[in-house]
Amino acid sequence: MSGKQSQTPTTDKQGEPGDDFKCIAGIGAAIERRLYSVGVRTYEQLAAHTPAELATVLSGSGVSTNKIEHQGWLTKAAELASTQKESLEETELVYHQHNASFTLRLVINDENQVRYTEAQHVQSESKKSWAGWDESAFVTFVSEHSGLALPAPPTVAPEELSSVTPLHIAITDIELREADIGSATGKSSITHQLIADIFFALDGDAARSVMVKEPAVSTQVLVRDFATNKISVLGSADGHLRADALDETTTVTFDLPATGRYQVFGVVSLLDAAISAVKPGPVFRVVP
Repeated sequence: MSGKQSQTPTTDKQGEPGDDFKCIAGIGAAIERRLYSVGVRTYEQLAAHTPAELATVLSGSGVSTNKIEHQGWLTKAAELASTQKESLEETELVYHQHNASFTLRLVINDENQVRYTEAQHVQSESKKSWAGWDESAFVTFVSEHSGLALPAPPTVAPEELSSVTPLHIAITDIELREADIGSATGKSSITHQLIADIFFALDGDAARSVMVKEPAVSTQVLVRDFATNKISVLGSADGHLRADALDETTTVTFDLPATGRYQVFGVVSLLDAAISAVKPGPVFRVVP
């Protein structure tokens, strides 16, 4: 006899579904059909009978009360009914769940800092992007497109106000490149200039409230001459920050200094807030 524990429903000769009794030792196809014919179609119904009742139902088939007890029909039927019930309960639980899938694309610089973020909700194909990494913006995007119930933000007690992060500027990267600009006359003479791209971010608990006002910002490019150890200003750019992003990039173009070896420094100042940041950048050489 087969000892497998299949719970796949089978059908009787009338085509009505029933549990697979053949996975119980001692029950073959003929006995299974006999049980179906008297209305015993499930493991639970089989387990509800006594050995004597089943022997009576199956009289003439060579099945005795002792055989039913010895082969453990009722015990095995009860086990299969319990397993089947647990499986149905698990299926019902999964039925009430739903999936929400998202993709996330990050542009990361050499210092492993996020320059650009793009999130997409797969089901609706809705997208949102922003400069840098903004955890609250990402969580809000996921919550809005998945129906996620977020807990209320914790209330900051007065005694905890001293832990508030102060407003500051963080220069994340300085990239240097050379630009060849032709003369206004269109002749072959070329003026060599350098371009510095300065990437920075406004950080701190008050950063967003400050950015909404689009504050004035000043960016300077300084160089240190290795020969004289003197620092001089080679270029600057003034403007206003955007209200919709905490990360910014300022481009400053300046003429090549005299022949020598130099190191670039970037300086970013938020004028209204009276805060500044300085970061050393690449080293370059000007040759004759």
